Amino acid sequence: LQDRTFLDPDLYSTINVTKLSDARFLQDFEPGEFRENPNPDSMVAVTKWSENYSAILMARKQINKDFDGTEKLPEFALDIKRQPIFDGPLFYDSETSAGMYKRVFADGSLFPDYKSFRADTYHQLSRPGTYFGWLSLNPHVGVRGTFYEHSGFTQDGFKTHSQTQTVIVPEC
Repeated sequence: LQDRTFLDPDLYSTINVTKLSDARFLQDFEPGEFRENPNPDSMVAVTKWSENYSAILMARKQINKDFDGTEKLPEFALDIKRQPIFDGPLFYDSETSAGMYKRVFADGSLFPDYKSFRADTYHQLSRPGTYFGWLSLNPHVGVRGTFYEHSGFTQDGFKTHSQTQTVIVPEC
């Protein structure tokens, strides 16, 4: 089932649901589709689009129990497109997302499912320009911050108490 409905000129919903009878259906009956996407997922999203930004609220669920997948229940993403600051030479853009993610494994897998909340944000300043009439440069500086909530799954396989991790990486 696939559908895209425009609720407004800049607001639309997207539905993509793929339920397969078995793990080999695409390989046996739709080899072209199998080569492009051997593990189709199902998702529902609402997108708000503007010349300056886009915002997406999405949910992704793995309804085919014969496949591994990452579920997003839900995820929100906001992308601010590159734009000048106060009509000056500096430009700003950013990407921010947050959601509850769940890693699910196929039925019969030896691996346990696990989940975690994740928030990620990236902000960048840039000053593009053309010099000497032929040299284009775009110096930029950015910062990214990522937060992961505990997943209850560790490298040694034992469950632990609540843990948080924050990573901030400057970029030049």
